[in-house]
Amino acid sequence: MLQKNKYALDYSPEYLKMGFIEYVANKQHPMCLLYHKTLSNEAMKPSRLRKHLSTDHPKDKPIEYFQEIYKKLQNQTTNEDGFIATYRISQLIAKSGKSYNTGEAVIIPSIKEFISTVMHQDIPEILLTLPLSDSTVKRQIDAVNVENKLISTLKNCSFSMQLDKSTIADNDALLMAHVRYLDENNIIREEMLFAINLIIDTKGLSIFSTVRTYLMRPICVNN
Repeated sequence: MLQKNKYALDYSPEYLKMGFIEYVANKQHPMCLLYHKTLSNEAMKPSRLRKHLSTDHPKDKPIEYFQEIYKKLQNQTTNEDGFIATYRISQLIAKSGKSYNTGEAVIIPSIKEFISTVMHQDIPEILLTLPLSDSTVKRQIDAVNVENKLISTLKNCSFSMQLDKSTIADNDALLMAHVRYLDENNIIREEMLFAINLIIDTKGLSIFSTVRTYLMRPICVNN
């Protein structure tokens, strides 16, 4: 990790014109909006970013083009964070042995009370729509267990992957991945591995980036 010092280069909002935003995990690194590629701090120079723009990005794109992509990324990140929070809260409920309605009856009201009383802030919209009903919590616990079991299986066997694109509401593109593998009884199994929204477009590079990001999770991609 780059240590903070007087030589570290800072991000400028002007870099959005060249398709770069601050990398969330380390704001001293620029991240390419199109390919989700993170560059080093040394690359945080207008000349270096312009070179990347001229060689890798679509030509003659106005800043509005990158602003729209950034907005979609922010919206998806917010939604994904909400789903991740729901999954993690559901797991905590499962580990505690409490009933499935604990999230809706206790946790959500507690968070709302803390935000309004201690932080003196309005309740965020994402919290108002956070799905934590008893049926949702049960379904999410089951889904997490199924995914974890499938990932554990794929770590120990060879598998093939088939990708399918589909258009859903609001003309959003959905990328679905199915895997085929031999189980411990040498029976061919086919399962859905993931279904993820494509933020930018449905071109090969965007699909490759999405699959690569998912496989960076603890799955043995050599299989």
